[in-house]
Amino acid sequence: MISAQNNLIISKADKGNAVVVLDRANYKHKVHEFLDTGSFSKLPRNPMKSFMKLAKSTVNDCLETLKYFNCSTFNLIPMNPRIPRLYGLPKIHKPECPIRPVVSFINSPVYRLAHWLNTTLRNIVPFDNSYSVINSGDLTDKLRNLEPPPDSFLVSFDVTNLFPSIPSKECLSIVKDLLFDSGIPVSHALNLFSLTELVLDQNFFVFDSDFYAQDSGLAMGSSLSPLLAEIFMNKLEKQIFAHQESGKIIFWYRYVDDVLALFKGSRADLDVFLNFINGLHPNIKFTLEVEKNNSLPFLDLLAIRSDKLSFEIYRNPLARTRLFHLSRTTPRNPRSPHSIH
Repeated sequence: MISAQNNLIISKADKGNAVVVLDRANYKHKVHEFLDTGSFSKLPRNPMKSFMKLAKSTVNDCLETLKYFNCSTFNLIPMNPRIPRLYGLPKIHKPECPIRPVVSFINSPVYRLAHWLNTTLRNIVPFDNSYSVINSGDLTDKLRNLEPPPDSFLVSFDVTNLFPSIPSKECLSIVKDLLFDSGIPVSHALNLFSLTELVLDQNFFVFDSDFYAQDSGLAMGSSLSPLLAEIFMNKLEKQIFAHQESGKIIFWYRYVDDVLALFKGSRADLDVFLNFINGLHPNIKFTLEVEKNNSLPFLDLLAIRSDKLSFEIYRNPLARTRLFHLSRTTPRNPRSPHSIH
C-alpha cells in the first residue's frame, strides 16, 4: 500500500517488514526509469472504452461455454470498471533502490473473468507440474530424509523478470494445445482460449495520469498470469530434463521463478549446465546462487546439506521493522529546507 503526503511517498518495501519514505519526484523518476526500458508504450488516449466493447462482445460470444461450466455471467464484466493502476515497491535490498512494478487489477474490466479462468483452467488443463512446489511445506514434504550423494551441493536458480519475459503468443499456443487435449468439446475449448486471450489483451494501465500498454510478456497484476507462467515453465522444464545435460541434477523444484536444486558434479559442470538452460529460450534467462557453508536460503527456509537434507526457518536480515529515510536511497535535495526526524 502506498500513501502520498504532500511531496512524500510512504510505501512498503518490496521485501522485509520495512517502510520507505521517498520524495515524490524521485519515486516518479524511478517508475519512469522502469517504463523507459522499452517494454512499454505510451498510449495517446484512455483505452478503456474500446476494450470494454471488445470484452462485452467476447463474453457474449462465449455464453454457451460459460453455461456449460455453470458460470453466472452476471457482472462478469463490470459496468463501471476502473483502469488498472501501476505503482512501485522500493527494492531496498538492491543498489540504487529500484522499484518492483505492481499493477492493481482490482475492479478492472477482466478482474473477475481472470479469477474464474484461473480456477477453471486449473481444473481441466492436463499439465504435469512435478517440477514445481506450491509452498515451503510442499517442498519439505518432497525432500524429507533425502540423503545427498557425495560430491553434490545445493544451488538455486532464479528466472530473470519471469512474467514480462514470457512471450504471450507462444504461451497462448501452449494453452490452446492443452485445451484441445482436455477432453471438453472443441467449441468450448476455443471459447476458453478466446477468453484467455481477452485477459491477456488487458495489458494497459495508468501511471501519473498517463496511459501505457505492456508490449510483451504476461499481463502484470492479472490473477491468471501465475498459472500461464506455470504452464509455460513446465514445458520448458520438460525440455531441460529430456536432455543429457540435466543428468547431474538430483532434484529440481521451482516456486514461481525460484528454483532449488541439488547438483552432482564440479563447478565447471554447473557452469556448463547454466549455459545450457540459458540457451534453451531467447527470453528466459536464469541466474545462479551456490550454497555457502553447506546451506542455502530458499523461500522462508534455510536448506542444510549434511548426511541428510534438513530445513530450518530462515529469517531474512531485512525482515524487521525499519523506517528508511529518503536520504538512504537518494541524495538530499539541497533546495529543500525540510527533513524527516
